[in-house]
Amino acid sequence: MEHAAKVRTCLWFDKGGVEAAREYVSLVPNSRIETVRENGQPDDPMVVEFTLAGAPMMILTAGPHYKLTPAASISILTEDQDETDRLWDALTKNGGEPGHCGWVVDRFGVSWQIVPKRLPDLLASDDPAVVGRVSAAMMQMGKIDIAALDAAAAQEVRMGETTEIACSCGRTRLEVRGDPIDSVECCCASCREAAKRMQRLDRAPQVLTEHGTTPFVICRKDRVRFLAGADGLKTFRLSPQHATKRAIATCCNTPVYLEFKGGHWLSLYGGLWPDGTMPAPTMRTMASDLPEGAVLPDDIPNAKTQNLRFFAKLFGAWVAMGFRNPKTPATGEINV
Repeated sequence: MEHAAKVRTCLWFDKGGVEAAREYVSLVPNSRIETVRENGQPDDPMVVEFTLAGAPMMILTAGPHYKLTPAASISILTEDQDETDRLWDALTKNGGEPGHCGWVVDRFGVSWQIVPKRLPDLLASDDPAVVGRVSAAMMQMGKIDIAALDAAAAQEVRMGETTEIACSCGRTRLEVRGDPIDSVECCCASCREAAKRMQRLDRAPQVLTEHGTTPFVICRKDRVRFLAGADGLKTFRLSPQHATKRAIATCCNTPVYLEFKGGHWLSLYGGLWPDGTMPAPTMRTMASDLPEGAVLPDDIPNAKTQNLRFFAKLFGAWVAMGFRNPKTPATGEINV
């Protein structure tokens, strides 16, 4: 017996292996069914061997003992947007599920990555800023949009634009360069508890909104500079075990920033911006932490957790920073 391939990827199916293989070879050029072996299963043959774009594949139909998961996927490099659209549409119809970043699960449960060739070309750029912007754009997509990737790569970051913000009394001043990573309202229990503690301090400004959320403008650390008052900053943690710390300008007890341990960004408190000048929030996060019965307006998305789009922006910023984590000013501690 002649064997066509020494190495062949095998997918375990509960049922419908031959049907799936026939559909796959109809979608991808340079593909064909090679052999079908019933092995005592004439109605649903046990083994089908085929090639997919020249790559040897096999489906073993042997019952519900193992489940298909995204841990194994078929990745296809597409030539252009038309091919990307065609495969995406075909794989998502009849029960297929679109995912994020070019991933899709077809109606049989097999995961695919539909990747235009343009994406790895852009990610191979020698410019870390381009890689960061493309990565951030890609991680917000379902189906990959080549034109949007090119637009992200070509985007000029407005590094020359600066915004000056300050504490309530004006003694602690900061400069923020360029656009923020994001502007959000956090609904988590930790932020609510921290706000309540800080608002008990003498002359401390209001932190929570009427909905119990904390507004933050999230900025790269390398784009935040203290112009004055850094020596008056004090930090605290909700408990010794907490990975996050919050900085307060002790001149007037204004909350300044939230810093995650190892984070490359600072979450600047929205109260540092004069009324009406804070970048508009794009979403609320951790809405599942709000007390039972709490109602949020639907003016922006209310995410139950910190969603993929949020993490994509953080990751894109980190790539653009060359995976650096600049230090924040040295501070003492305050008991809050």
